[in-house]
Amino acid sequence: MTGAADTWGADRVYPDDSFMFQCHLFGYQDLTERLPEGARVLDLACGDGYGSAVLAARAGSCVGMDLDPHLLAASARRYRAARFVAADAFLLPFADGCFDAVAALQVVEHVADTRGFLEEIARVLSPEGVAYLTTPNIAQLPRTASKEFNPHHLRDFTPTELRVELEQHFGEVVLLGQMLDESLARTQRLLAGAREEWKVVGRVERVERIVRRLPGPLRVRLRRALLRAAGVPAWPMPEAEAARAEIRAADFHAAEPAEASGCTIALARFPLRAG
Repeated sequence: MTGAADTWGADRVYPDDSFMFQCHLFGYQDLTERLPEGARVLDLACGDGYGSAVLAARAGSCVGMDLDPHLLAASARRYRAARFVAADAFLLPFADGCFDAVAALQVVEHVADTRGFLEEIARVLSPEGVAYLTTPNIAQLPRTASKEFNPHHLRDFTPTELRVELEQHFGEVVLLGQMLDESLARTQRLLAGAREEWKVVGRVERVERIVRRLPGPLRVRLRRALLRAAGVPAWPMPEAEAARAEIRAADFHAAEPAEASGCTIALARFPLRAG
C-alpha cells in the first residue's frame, strides 16, 4: 500500500495473535451480518486473508487485496472461497461502483494520505454501498499506543476526527464502539488487568520516550532494564496478557457511543464521487 507507514505488513494481525486476532475477527463477523445476500465485497489490506474468507462465506464474492503478492499467493491456497489481488490501495484496479461493501479493518491509521485513501474507497463503492472501517480510538488508549510510539501509525483518530474525514466522502456516517460484554468473568479479569496496567502506564511512557531514540538491539536490552528500574517488572503485564488471551470474538458487540470504546467502528454510506 503505497503511502503507508507499514508497507510490507510488520503490523499485520494473524490468527495466532490471540487478542488482536479476536478483535479483528469480530469486525469481519459484524460486517457479514450487515451484508445483503450476494454482496460484492472488497477487503483492503487483507493480510493473511482470514477476514476475506469470513466475508466470502456470506457475500456473493469477496476480493482480498494487499500489496505483498507472496503473502497473497499463500492466502489463495489457504482460503479458496475468496479471490486475492496484489494492488495499491491508492490506485485500486477496479471500476467505479463495483463493490457493495469495502472492509478496511485497522488500516486508515497506517496511511499518509487519508483523503486519497477514502476517496478511492468511495469511488469503488456502489451508490448504496457501505465502507466498514475500524481504527483505534486514541482518546481511550494509553499514549504508548499512539503514533509517537508506534512507528506503523501515521495518524491516530478520535471518533470525532474520523467522522470529519469520512463526511468529506460519504453522505451518511455512523460511528460505533467495539464493546466487550462486561458480564463475563473473563472480561472482568481483562478489565482488572487493564486497571493494573494503567497504574504504571505513565512510567512505561517515560521509558519508551528514552528508548525509542536508540538503535534496535540496544533499545531491547535497555528497555527491560529501565522498566525494572521504574518498578515495572514486565510490560505488558503477564496477568493482563493472560486475561487478554481469554477473550473471544463473540465477547464483543458494536454499540454507541463510540467514545466509550478503545476501537471505533465506522459505517459510511452513500459515497460522494470526487470531482
